[in-house]
Amino acid sequence: MKRLRERNSFWLEAKRQSVHAAGALFAVSAYFLGAFNTLILSGITILIATALGYLRSRRTGIFRHLEDSLHNWVMGFERPGELPLNGLITFAAGVFIVSLIFPVSVIVPSVLVLAFGDSLSTLVGRLWGRNPLFYNEKKSWEGSGAFFFAALAVLYFFVNPMKAVAIASLAAVVEGMPDVDDNITVPFAVAVFLSI
Repeated sequence: MKRLRERNSFWLEAKRQSVHAAGALFAVSAYFLGAFNTLILSGITILIATALGYLRSRRTGIFRHLEDSLHNWVMGFERPGELPLNGLITFAAGVFIVSLIFPVSVIVPSVLVLAFGDSLSTLVGRLWGRNPLFYNEKKSWEGSGAFFFAALAVLYFFVNPMKAVAIASLAAVVEGMPDVDDNITVPFAVAVFLSI
């Protein structure tokens, strides 16, 4: 029974992380539409997700069928006890911040590192994570290593190999930090490191 629960939990997380990885579409937006339009798109995403999360949590009963459908859809992507659509809101907030401050050449790799690195680290950590980080016991060395290699694979196409290793290493440390939302800190940190 415990094994079945763990497997179901993993598949729920895999579904969540596939949506997280789809956040790479913000990088595509930045590349083709520019920083300003990505800023607008991420701002609209924050507003819509916040409104949907609010409606999902309130369930007034006025539009019962719509509310039930919304509730079932949202809960299909949420971790137990988490605020509705919190991951989408914070992901879009991270994109919003880097789009507000940095040029497209920095936005694109920053968002790609977040989309792919964070997704892979969560899945690897869930499956094989056995050794907790010394500075955050909720995350593992295995997950952090997966983040590093995903970040390195992304950054390899944007900067020289030595800088890619350095930024991927620093970003992996930032991703593992306790009590912060890595959806915001990771793209910002990567953008800052790329700008140095």
